[in-house]
Amino acid sequence: MTNVDKQMHRQMKEHASFLLRFLSSSELDGVPTDYSKESLFMLDGLIHQLWGEAGPGMALEQMVTIWGSYLGCVFHENYNAEWFDCGKKGPALRLKGKSEITLYPYNMMYKRFVNGILDRIDDKVEQLDAAYYGQ
Repeated sequence: MTNVDKQMHRQMKEHASFLLRFLSSSELDGVPTDYSKESLFMLDGLIHQLWGEAGPGMALEQMVTIWGSYLGCVFHENYNAEWFDCGKKGPALRLKGKSEITLYPYNMMYKRFVNGILDRIDDKVEQLDAAYYGQ
């Protein structure tokens, strides 16, 4: 891990902790709080439980940061990934599998909130696995 990677991962974990605290105090079912890749397959259902297809509305930017941080931390911990700063695009991850892949977790969450089910997270994870493992 580089110093930038360590610093950014610490910052992303801090942002994600807001989501984890909320979920642990809620009565929602299927709460992903373990940073496992499997937890990503529960995010779409959880988002639907909280907002339906409407998305978080006025809190969009804040929710993108919090949920995108969790998403990024899961990728970081479950793939050979390294954080880097991508300026206006926000924090990004470089994954080194069969081919090098760059991910923008905030952008992924933004699209999920705005486009709804058309940009499902579980679909993105399946696509990522195919590219990462060369399937």
